[in-house]
Amino acid sequence: MLDKYSLTVLLPVIDEFDSLSKTINILVSENQKNELKFIFIFHPRKTKRKSIELCEKYEKKSPKNYSILYQKNQLLGGAYIDGINI
Repeated sequence: MLDKYSLTVLLPVIDEFDSLSKTINILVSENQKNELKFIFIFHPRKTKRKSIELCEKYEKKSPKNYSILYQKNQLLGGAYIDGINI
């Protein structure tokens, strides 16, 4: 088993304001020995402004660990495909 690893978490975001911070905090606290990067994937029309602003705060605070992507492919599967292909 690896002692330390790097992990990129793809997070499709529509209206996940309250749960998003909780999810990130849990993942970070449970993976303190590991390098975590997060990619927030927004739907170009459906993602709520409040959720976008929260993700932008994370990205501004730590741009090497957080990034934003607007999905081009359709539906949730398309969001994951876009995240994998960057």
